[in-house]
Amino acid sequence: MLWTLWAFLFALLSPGRGLGVILALIAATALFTCAELIHAPVSMALATAMSPTASRGRYLASFQYSFLVANMLGPALFTVLFNVFSWLPWLLLGVLNLLMLLAMRLLERAIPESAQGARPASQELREPAR
Repeated sequence: MLWTLWAFLFALLSPGRGLGVILALIAATALFTCAELIHAPVSMALATAMSPTASRGRYLASFQYSFLVANMLGPALFTVLFNVFSWLPWLLLGVLNLLMLLAMRLLERAIPESAQGARPASQELREPAR
């Protein structure tokens, strides 16, 4: 949801609004940073917990490559959409994030019980599993 708010906030920005733009950029940066801080350790822990031990490296590599594909295609998509309207790529990102929120809620049922309590590796080092 934080990424969705971030994208919609960027869609509302327009040049020439002075202090309002600066405040919106600060708020958007804070939203994006919070989303990244939450997503990175939790998603990696979940990907690790859901992968079979024997092929964990392959699963984690595929998980990481999915970000690489987005990093390669994203700039091309943004360039095309920016040429139409400057707010369009941000609106598309916000809508895609909303769709992913719904998809994650549906996929939650498919996550095995053993993976639902997955914690980031840094927490596992400090606290023993209960």
